[in-house]
This record gives sequence, C-alpha cells and structure tokens, in this order.
Amino acid sequence: MNKNIRVFIEGTQHYFKKLTGESIVAKKPLLIKEINQYVLDYTGVIGISGSHKGSIFFSSTKGLLEDLLLALEVTGINEENIMDLVGEVSNTISGNARFELGAKFMVSPPVILKGKGEEMKVSQIEEIYLVSLTWKGHKANLIVSLEE
Repeated sequence: MNKNIRVFIEGTQHYFKKLTGESIVAKKPLLIKEINQYVLDYTGVIGISGSHKGSIFFSSTKGLLEDLLLALEVTGINEENIMDLVGEVSNTISGNARFELGAKFMVSPPVILKGKGEEMKVSQIEEIYLVSLTWKGHKANLIVSLEE
C-alpha cells in the first residue's frame, strides 16, 4: 500500500471526529482500476501537484452530507450547502495532508461534481486506492490516486 494513503485516511477520520464527535469508519484500502463505479451523489475532486502528482476524490451520499450539515448546525439544508460541504471536506482532507507531506505538496481548489455525470478519469497514475467509509450508517468513498 502507498504509504501516503494513511495520511488521507487519518485526515478524514480526524475531520469527522473533530467536527462531530463521531468517528468515520474506514475499511482497508483496495487497489482499483477505475473510479466511476465508486462515485456517489456528490464528489469533491482535488488536483495534486508539486512534490506529488495525482488526485484525491471524496465522494459521498446525499444522506451523509445532510446529516453532517445537521451535526454542524448549519441552517438550511439545500443543494448549495451540500455542494459547499463536499468541497470543504475534500479541501480540508487534502490541505491537512500538506502538514505531513510538506510545503511542496500543492493542492488545487476543489471541483465539485453532482451525480455520476461524465465518465471520470484520473491522471496516469499506476495505483488508485479506494477507501470505503461509513458514518452514521451512510456511505462515502475516498479515492486516492497519487505518486511522488
């Protein structure tokens, strides 16, 4: 397993625990060939450059994001807030990785996608890891395609 995957798993777990007091459960990372079957209702995509190259995807069900908005006491659960939140989660997870991976680990602003949309492709990275996540009975996927 790529040693950097753990940084993103721990960052995701820390984000949920810190903001909600409840842990998100991460399954063992799996090596996958393509990502499209793992894309859920909303996805935040972060491009990575600098010391590492690739992409990080945080893809979630609508229910998880709605419950997370409730836990954060956000007034008004609507499409705009849901899309902002999936971007915030993906951005925070990737941004926090900079502390572990160094200042030359550069992250792009998140691109937010709703639904399956067009078939997504990752950059030409050999290893793509899927981490299945569960929080309060809801599913999400963390997809890490990264190389040094």
